[in-house]
Amino acid sequence: MIIRPRRGNIPSVNIRKQKGVALILAIMIVALVTAISVDITWRFELTLARSANRWHGMQARAYIDGAEQLAKFALRADAEMDNSEDGTLADYFDEDWNQEQMFSTDEGGWISGNVDDALSLFNINSLMEQLPDPENKILGICDKYAPAHRRFIRLLRTVNLATGTISGAERDWLFRSEPRDKKIREPGDDGDDDEGSTSYYNANDEEYMTLDDAEALTEAVIDWLDADDDPTGFNGAEGEYYDRLDPPLTIANGPMASVSELQVIKGMIPEVYNALVDYIIALPPEPAGELGLNLNTLTYPVMRTIAPGPTCLEPMTIEDTDVLVDAVRRNAFIDMTEFKDDLDVKGLMAFSGTAPLEGEGEGDFKFRSNYFLLYSEAMVGEHLRKGSSLLFRQEDGDTYRVDTLRRTDAHF
Repeated sequence: MIIRPRRGNIPSVNIRKQKGVALILAIMIVALVTAISVDITWRFELTLARSANRWHGMQARAYIDGAEQLAKFALRADAEMDNSEDGTLADYFDEDWNQEQMFSTDEGGWISGNVDDALSLFNINSLMEQLPDPENKILGICDKYAPAHRRFIRLLRTVNLATGTISGAERDWLFRSEPRDKKIREPGDDGDDDEGSTSYYNANDEEYMTLDDAEALTEAVIDWLDADDDPTGFNGAEGEYYDRLDPPLTIANGPMASVSELQVIKGMIPEVYNALVDYIIALPPEPAGELGLNLNTLTYPVMRTIAPGPTCLEPMTIEDTDVLVDAVRRNAFIDMTEFKDDLDVKGLMAFSGTAPLEGEGEGDFKFRSNYFLLYSEAMVGEHLRKGSSLLFRQEDGDTYRVDTLRRTDAHF
């Protein structure tokens, strides 16, 4: 006989166990659904953020391209206006192309752009100029270098190794209606109300590059650029030197594509490179007459190099440079004759006992430019994009055209 338990006789402990398992399963299902929902929400929001950033980036890029087109228009208009007035093309700081522009956008952002003269900087590729005395056996310490080499040595002599800066940079505001770098100290920043006082370094902070070191570095740069394998002077460095490095490097034996190449050249140290980088540029080789230095727009440190100071390889003194800068800012010369006839220039050269730029490669100096630098920024949403373009202006029949040679986020 089979005895079946009554329903009411089922142990209550089994019922409680079943209810506990069901509760755990329910909690696990809720947790799983919640986790899946959170993951889906996070991925959806991430996709939206990526799409917004991509859209803002594309919009900012379009604004940067628009700024480039506007700069080209301004440069063409400037050349055509000069040509229509008297046929003389001159470029200087107070012209429309050099005025910084800033506009608001419909998205609540902004776009800004500033055009600078590339010929206001020292062209490092100008050191490819042939040395008058490659063997260094006949000529003296000055005559063994070409004018471009002497200018670079003078520029190196202004590098303050103690501060990693370049002497004269703080006075660049004298040359421009606005400071070239907003971080450059202006008169009065040190608490001195005297407008003529712009002392930037303390006497204890001055440790300038020696003449021997400046010559050695110049010779190493010359060897990086020239096509031969013969070391220049006593401190040059050709392929054999760079082959022994770890890791080895391949020497360019040609023009630099960017001044950043200077960082690997024998004798270059970060303090010198960081001081120089804002005042030098690597322009592509062009036919004679296209390159040079625009006396109307030279940066202050480069202006100090165009003529000798106390000795032929020393930069001009601050006092003499101020005279030239004041003359250029006041007149904006159109040719060398007008420059030499200026009373301040005549007075300065008469005091020093030399003719203006005599023996310093007079043909290297211009009063117009073909190369320009565009620095632009665009903000859309929270996306900030910056752009730098190297522009080249040239005649095109009866008018002018401006081409983009390079775009980079680094140094030209």
